[in-house]
Amino acid sequence: MEKTKKDQLLERVKKAGNYNDILVNGEIIVKGGECRQRLDVIKKYVSKGNKVLDVGSHSGYFAIELARIGADVLSIENNKELADVQIFLSGENNVKVDVMLRELNLKTFYPIIGYKKFDVILLLNVVHYWGENITEMLEKLRDIGKKIIIEFPRPYETEAIYNPLVVKLSPFEKYLKKIFGEVELLATTPSPNNKDKLRNIFLCQK
Repeated sequence: MEKTKKDQLLERVKKAGNYNDILVNGEIIVKGGECRQRLDVIKKYVSKGNKVLDVGSHSGYFAIELARIGADVLSIENNKELADVQIFLSGENNVKVDVMLRELNLKTFYPIIGYKKFDVILLLNVVHYWGENITEMLEKLRDIGKKIIIEFPRPYETEAIYNPLVVKLSPFEKYLKKIFGEVELLATTPSPNNKDKLRNIFLCQK
């Protein structure tokens, strides 16, 4: 029996993992972690025609939903299965997302970014993976983005167990103020990994 597009999608998601919701034209095909509240916060700062960079974009939930409102989105993901899911979902949702299969770090920053500038940069649950390079990476992104939206785990989450940086940089807002001229707490929403735990979302500007 020939597999339907939905069957193909479900197979891809099962292989890649579903950290975020998987949507096709507004219908949740696969339920992931909490997404909608975070999207509602982020959409307030994105307008039609804005250039958006989504780093570590996973299956592309935010990239696709922002493209749906007319943003020009560059989505960077270093997992091939997840990047493939994004490309597939972009087509199914009839939106254009420029999906790049790369890891953004100090070595790849200029080959990937070049001299591009962005209106909004999304760093959702990603910056702690840069380890000792986190400050330098944030400084580079600060110089190319007007608004940078950052989500960071709290010390009581599981990320803190295997990533000591989560604890080391707490309180995170204080750390961010050493790098950015303006830091605003936008919202506190349920963690995508555990809805009973809360995370802060910050808006950072040069």
